[in-house]
Amino acid sequence: IAEENEVSEPEMKIALVGRRNVGKSTFINTLAQAERVIVSEVPGTTRESIDVRFEMDGKVFVAIDTPGFRARRQTQSNNLDFYSTHRAERSIRRADVVLMFFDCSQRIGRVDKQLVDYIHKEYKPCIFVVNKWDLMAEHMPTERWAEYLRETFGMMWHAPIAFITGKSGKNMTTLLSHARMLFKQSRSRISTSQL
Repeated sequence: IAEENEVSEPEMKIALVGRRNVGKSTFINTLAQAERVIVSEVPGTTRESIDVRFEMDGKVFVAIDTPGFRARRQTQSNNLDFYSTHRAERSIRRADVVLMFFDCSQRIGRVDKQLVDYIHKEYKPCIFVVNKWDLMAEHMPTERWAEYLRETFGMMWHAPIAFITGKSGKNMTTLLSHARMLFKQSRSRISTSQL
């Protein structure tokens, strides 16, 4: 019976997290090829965590769109932001793989560090996603941004880095292949004798 359970692969749950307005909802809309999530230029549009199912290469995925984070000191005065933070953290805990979004035109900030620290504490497989790369591709090599991420998040040196353009869908298939590979690795079990 255990072998039968291993054959049928469960749905992979992917949490999309990051600060406000980094393109998480646009990413989901491009994947789903339908306007299922409100996409807005106004930061903080997504207030709830939203599950969106989509299929690629015969595999069904669940993408969890989370509210954008603010720095913790700013959430004290606003209950909506306080609860958004808790919903986003719950989404990270629910996820099999976390896509940590960065806007390539902005420097890494305190909110990004808080998020990566939380992902690290929860031992979640994670991919760093540098979004809107079409805006930066001509001005900076990917190696420089990758080095910037590695220096900032030394404890997550193992996390793969993907450079995408969420609006056009560029490199998104490769990103999902990486996510699927991490999901598969996280589900593998090693016997005591092998260890």
